[in-house]
Amino acid sequence: MNTSTQATAETGIGQQIGNYRLIRVLGTGGFAMVYLGIHVHLGTAAAIKVLHTHTTADVHTAFQVEARIAARLLHPSIIRTWDFSNERGLPFLVMEYAPHGNLLQRHPDGTILSPETVVGYVQQVAAAVQYMHERGFIHRDIKRENMLIGENGCIRLSDFGIAITSAHNTLQSEKLVGTPPYMAPEQFRGVVSFASDQFSLGVVAYELLCGEKPFNGSTEQVTGQPARTPPPALRRKVAGITPQVEAVVLKALARQPEQRFASVQAFAYALQTAVGESRNGQTQRAIPRRASRERAMYTTAVRVQRKEEVYMWRNLAKVFALDLLIGSVVFASLYLIGIPVQTFSFFLLLCLGTFPLVCAILMKSVRLLIGSGSIFALAAICGIVLASQTIFAVVYIMLLLLCTLIAFSTHVRK
Repeated sequence: MNTSTQATAETGIGQQIGNYRLIRVLGTGGFAMVYLGIHVHLGTAAAIKVLHTHTTADVHTAFQVEARIAARLLHPSIIRTWDFSNERGLPFLVMEYAPHGNLLQRHPDGTILSPETVVGYVQQVAAAVQYMHERGFIHRDIKRENMLIGENGCIRLSDFGIAITSAHNTLQSEKLVGTPPYMAPEQFRGVVSFASDQFSLGVVAYELLCGEKPFNGSTEQVTGQPARTPPPALRRKVAGITPQVEAVVLKALARQPEQRFASVQAFAYALQTAVGESRNGQTQRAIPRRASRERAMYTTAVRVQRKEEVYMWRNLAKVFALDLLIGSVVFASLYLIGIPVQTFSFFLLLCLGTFPLVCAILMKSVRLLIGSGSIFALAAICGIVLASQTIFAVVYIMLLLLCTLIAFSTHVRK
């Protein structure tokens, strides 16, 4: 932060903008300053992004576009935008406050993380970026500074100042837009696509795995590097990186967009799979050391399974015995009230009809008991009124099938 910018930031501290009092500076950029703000009535914290006073009308318009884009993105891994307003000619944006800083502050340059940790970060950011892509937006500035750490420790993607829609993927300005070390080769030519965000996330994964960016140097030195030279192999920098993990990251960093993964979510899934295979390979090599313990666990599991089989047959016997008892009671009751039901086939039909009732009783499910009882009663009424066992059986089976179909379709929708 230069002297003039620092002076501007300090003059804003303590002032009130909207319903928020500015407490301290969280970050600064070429066109805006981000403050920690406290709501003067509620006492809640928020991040307040305020444009510099010397910005042009075009910057004001771009800032409003950023606010509109951010307000439409509602995702657990994206910083929420709460409000946008203009006070004394100064536009400001009210956003969710991430109290633990960003990923660059947590893991400074040179930090090497385990593949499992990197996968966790990539999955969260990829979910947010995929959500944007499905709604037609391209972020264009995926980097650690824009990955904030929320209250619960989860990653929140932020800063949509240069995000555009996929319908406007050709830039009209010759000025580079983005952060050069994270930019895909096509971005230097003024063209971006969904695959460009995947490339940037691949750069983040690369530097977190080995502590270095794949392309380093000044803006002039970095410009064109991704299109001319492939990134150095990860395994030359970190011995623990497996060929599978390296292949996934390098595919995301391919020079041509069509050579990368079909989506940023596919990249995250492939990285998770590669890391999982690496971990499973290490586990398999450790198995001989635990062979005796594994055999003991297997023996115990077999004994438990045999006991469970015995219990299963006992429970089935209880179900059929109770079903026969209920069928006999219903059969006898109908006989005593004068309804001619002296056929053995009707007795079996009663046992079949009361089976769902028995299951509901043993499962202690009141909802299932009421449902199966209502179906049985309705079918019985139809059979008694029409004096037909066939009508009872047909109505009962049809109602059971209908209810089963409804329950299944509801489960599928959920």
